[in-house]
Amino acid sequence: MGEMLGNFDFLAVSHSQLAKLGALAERYFAEDAPTALVKLRTFAEQIANEIAARNALLPDGRSPGFEPLLRSLQQRSILPRDVAELFHFLRKAGNDAAHEHRGSAGEALTALKLARQVAIWFHRTYRAGSRWQKRLLQSRNGTILRA
Repeated sequence: MGEMLGNFDFLAVSHSQLAKLGALAERYFAEDAPTALVKLRTFAEQIANEIAARNALLPDGRSPGFEPLLRSLQQRSILPRDVAELFHFLRKAGNDAAHEHRGSAGEALTALKLARQVAIWFHRTYRAGSRWQKRLLQSRNGTILRA
């Protein structure tokens, strides 16, 4: 039987750190939801920084912070509103987890699903010519996770 692929493995070729953060969040979501939420916030912030860099919005290479960066990407119509909302959800959930150690397994699972949507949008938008096919979200044991 083949090796089970993680839900973020499609990022590994071009963005190995993102794939690693996604895999760590998948590993921790059920038993340590706050850790998973912090990993997903970092995941989303790294994608936002990558998008800003590709659009020459980080001239000194430093981010102004996650929330101001998202606002800037939205104001310039780089992030569609629905995608920006996903980023903001991940930012807020990650902040709550980091600063108040809040977050349930259900919230972490929701965040995993939203982070995967962000990853798919990012991959499709910034990896031209990709022949990647979307799969359903799966648990590590192969069970399909319904939205």
